[in-house]
Amino acid sequence: MKYLTHPSTTKVVSLGRNRPSAEKLVKPRLRFSDYLPIATAPPVPPPGPYGRTALLSNVTPQMYGNDNTGDCTMAAEAHLDGAFTGEANPPAVTFSNAQVLAAYYRLTGGPDTGLDEITVLDDWKTTGGISPDHKIIGYVTIDATNQAHVELAIWLFANAYACLELPDAYINPFPTASGFVWDVAGDPDPDNGHAICFYDCDADGVYVMTWGMWGKMPWAAVKKYFAEANGGSLNIILTQDIINKASQKTVTGFDFTQLQADLPMVG
Repeated sequence: MKYLTHPSTTKVVSLGRNRPSAEKLVKPRLRFSDYLPIATAPPVPPPGPYGRTALLSNVTPQMYGNDNTGDCTMAAEAHLDGAFTGEANPPAVTFSNAQVLAAYYRLTGGPDTGLDEITVLDDWKTTGGISPDHKIIGYVTIDATNQAHVELAIWLFANAYACLELPDAYINPFPTASGFVWDVAGDPDPDNGHAICFYDCDADGVYVMTWGMWGKMPWAAVKKYFAEANGGSLNIILTQDIINKASQKTVTGFDFTQLQADLPMVG
């Protein structure tokens, strides 16, 4: 667990994403690419961004306990709950810090040890995670190095649960306000495990939420730091509401029917 002092608020923020164990990584997972025809290019979404920064103005400033505990994996869950409720069933939901921390300590068993994303995601599906009113029906893993797939997924589903090992340049100097940019900046550091939320994208990159701020990551940085080979991961979170909203968009070639049939069988 690594603790850092935020330069503007002087609060202590924490890095608490643990890389999943080998046993968890070999469990069956659904892959986003499985629901696109292999022989054709994926559908092209309209140019972003899609206006979600303003839509989530009540969600972004929330620290959700990550200013003094290593609950970034659970704080990211809370931000993502806001992202897909804001998109599919507004207004965007927010939680109290106490709710988020209660779910975090339930999964750690008490100590502030950090968590891996697979533990958090599977719990979110089975118990609702932070709230039983916000159960997800599943998640699909997406290849962060495939920009076309990531763009399509964020346009359709308005979210990605994004885990990485931050390069030291991302926290030294530390981002001080919304609008920061995390570009390619050296190798990922395994001691800097962190979980954040993707909620929007455009031709230049993705928009992210973390530590009470929003920022931007160019596509080259997404491909480098969220690649599974570099200790990262990218998962699209799915609820019935967000699938219903996505399926109303003008898109051909994505198999929503098969995705919904497969979701109950995994996790």
